[in-house]
Amino acid sequence: MSGYLIRPMQEADLDQVAQMEKEIYSDPWSKRMFLDHLFSPTSLNLTLEINKEITGYACNTIIPEYLLAIDNLTIKRDFQKKGYGSILLTKIIQKGKESGINTFTLEARESNQAAIALYRKFGFKVAGQRKRYYHSPVEDALIMTREE
Repeated sequence: MSGYLIRPMQEADLDQVAQMEKEIYSDPWSKRMFLDHLFSPTSLNLTLEINKEITGYACNTIIPEYLLAIDNLTIKRDFQKKGYGSILLTKIIQKGKESGINTFTLEARESNQAAIALYRKFGFKVAGQRKRYYHSPVEDALIMTREE
């Protein structure tokens, strides 16, 4: 697949990112949440661009040489199920490995079978459950981890 660019997220991206978040999620992150994450010293925030349009993003927290938590990985609806989630997840794992990370973790909505299938494809396994983790609607989260 060609014609895409993965790059560090910038403050100038946040209007687009926050708008995409609102369009996709029933309980979206606010622009302020993205801004806080962007300026956290432990964050790794990436955008996926196709034809200079932001079509995906990932907000991650890194504890160097130990853990990378995928806090938010999103692909724009029109671009879902076309391999872009795999491209972005591959980059996240690569960046984690470059930081000496050997454990990756995330939470996924139990009903989000497409995301769960993607994570399983990358070696993530269900390690636990967080009851009533999500709101609007209330739903449990699966805790998924990948060990190198």
